[in-house]
Amino acid sequence: MNMMKRGDYILIIFLLLFAGVLFLHNMNNIQEKGTMVEIRFADEDPIYVSIDQNTTLDLSHGDLVNILCIEDEKVYMLESNCRDQLCVRRGEISLEGESIVCLPHRISIVILGTDKGDIDALSQ
Repeated sequence: MNMMKRGDYILIIFLLLFAGVLFLHNMNNIQEKGTMVEIRFADEDPIYVSIDQNTTLDLSHGDLVNILCIEDEKVYMLESNCRDQLCVRRGEISLEGESIVCLPHRISIVILGTDKGDIDALSQ
């Protein structure tokens, strides 16, 4: 009582091949480890810090408290007094292009690669 027909086998083979192609495509697009951390406050100029430098930065402004930690080539928001705590719950980032954003305090942290400031394909 084989319930599978020829079309079922063709569909299974097609789905397996499609999954394999997607897997190989994702393997080729693996993100690189970042080298720099870009820290932006509202309308101020960005600050750049090496991701190799183990440090804790106090990004507080008045009543707005944000403590950023760079440790073992990973970056995370250690403490914030914003209401939703999304920036703290984001956890560690270390790969190029990853970011931590605290919208209530207007702070963004982005991991950059070796070509800091170059124009990418989307900007051209």
